[in-house]
Amino acid sequence: MQGIYTYFPETNYVPREYSVAAILLLIFVVFISFVPVIIIIIIIIIIVVVVVVVDVAWKPCHLASW
Repeated sequence: MQGIYTYFPETNYVPREYSVAAILLLIFVVFISFVPVIIIIIIIIIIVVVVVVVDVAWKPCHLASW
């Protein structure tokens, strides 16, 4: 029976600057990906508010014409 595999190849050292840059880039990319979602939500809220306001404002005029 062969022995247990104990050889671990050396890994390349990653400078701290690259690690910090990678983390900042990841945060930036995640933030940028949320911007379109936030804009779409704001647009939907504006449309809902406009529809409700127009509907409420239109009903008395519509009923007054009867």
